[in-house]
Amino acid sequence: MIGSVDNICRVTTSGVVTAFPVAGTGFLPLASITPGSDGNLWFAGGVGPPYLLGKISPAGVTTSFPAPPAPEGITAGPDGSLWIPLQLGVITRLTTSGSRTDFPLPNNNALPSGITSGPDGNLWFTEYVGNKIARITTAGVITEYAVPTSGSYPFGITTGPDGNLWFTEIGSRIGRLNPNALPAPVPLPASILFTVLGVMLAALFSFFSARRAASKVRQA
Repeated sequence: MIGSVDNICRVTTSGVVTAFPVAGTGFLPLASITPGSDGNLWFAGGVGPPYLLGKISPAGVTTSFPAPPAPEGITAGPDGSLWIPLQLGVITRLTTSGSRTDFPLPNNNALPSGITSGPDGNLWFTEYVGNKIARITTAGVITEYAVPTSGSYPFGITTGPDGNLWFTEIGSRIGRLNPNALPAPVPLPASILFTVLGVMLAALFSFFSARRAASKVRQA
């Protein structure tokens, strides 16, 4: 677990706590921790420089290194990599060997926060300012879904035992999302788009024609 300020703590099932200091945090809080595919625990955090990513072995040996600005969370993906949302509007994929790939969000002011590995083989994260729940594939394709309640400010997110995604909202609310019952964003082909525009124009023409006819009747 994440300890106070710059410690990572281990607690036994009998309640014995052991703290392991993490060098280089600058007395800034660590944000999140997750098991990695390499047998280590990986952590991220820092609310101001220096920002850190790192790992700690089961024996308590820590390795940390500078991170891009403001990592908010961290989770292990189905591909064996670590996935980290950054406040600057990026989702970062980090392999256990240290190779990093950044995937920018459509809105770099969305403030991605919590992240979890979903039951569908994708990663799911919250957009605190964007008021959305978003999905990113292991190939880096991002799809966003708006939270129905405006001003919800979704933050933490996790996968529940029921196969749904559960997330926290401001104002002591909890949200639930079924990753298998989402609207599929399908772009309209040009032929269908022009048909839709034609129907809209025809409807407007009929509306104004009816208004003009009604006006003539009143004048008569």
